[in-house]
Amino acid sequence: HDALPISVSSATQLDTLTAGLAAVGLDRFAPNQPTMTVAVKAALMDLYAGPRVLIRPDRGGFSVVDEAAGPLGLVHTTRLTVRFSAGLSIEPAGHPDFDRIVSAVQAQRELVPVAALTQMLTAIVRSLGGIQLRQTGGFYWIPARALDIWKQVMAAVNKAGPNEVSMLTTIVDDAAVAAVSAALTTEMEAEVKQMTEELATGLSERAMKRRSEQLTALVERLKDYETSLGTTLDTLRQSLVTLETGLIASAGGAEFGGGAVSAFGDFF
Repeated sequence: HDALPISVSSATQLDTLTAGLAAVGLDRFAPNQPTMTVAVKAALMDLYAGPRVLIRPDRGGFSVVDEAAGPLGLVHTTRLTVRFSAGLSIEPAGHPDFDRIVSAVQAQRELVPVAALTQMLTAIVRSLGGIQLRQTGGFYWIPARALDIWKQVMAAVNKAGPNEVSMLTTIVDDAAVAAVSAALTTEMEAEVKQMTEELATGLSERAMKRRSEQLTALVERLKDYETSLGTTLDTLRQSLVTLETGLIASAGGAEFGGGAVSAFGDFF
């Protein structure tokens, strides 16, 4: 099993990343092109942001605002405003920075924001049976069986920009088991809580079937981790049993999921 420390950059090229993921059949995880809102704000931040310069939302765009100390407090003066609801425009019209801003916005639309790249990596790790060890991302745990494909993902991300996605092989000792168990419990309990709250609102038959399938996936995920870690996670087992009981009750006491007796089968 391996721990994956990750540092990602806002200069990651979207096309290069998408091509690299496509080579391993994972291009479905590639981020979408940044919206104009994201691109314009990022461009203005790169060009103007400083200790006394603010980038503020302004009616379909963003303004670059200079901040200074005045006799009665802070004084804010708008240097320029860029709008994009109907193509890029700038106020005041004819501002000498307009062409530079247009180029910067175009460049930003070809890049992957750090938040989008982190979300993508988290989704890929999850699809490979791994888990995010920190809620803020940047450190993941992945089972040994998925390492070959993960190495290709690492190569694609690192090639697409000045990113540092690396890998450390770990021994599954008590500390590792505790860390992974805690992360898994946090993640799965959040899913169970959401599903429980949805049940309380009343769900259609189709929605009930989807939730039962989701429960089955959670049970399989728990089985996989218990096997990998060599431990039993009783708190999670009980949470899933309670969720299944709620699903059955919401279905009027009938079996759900196309006649399945239980999502747990012979788990216990």
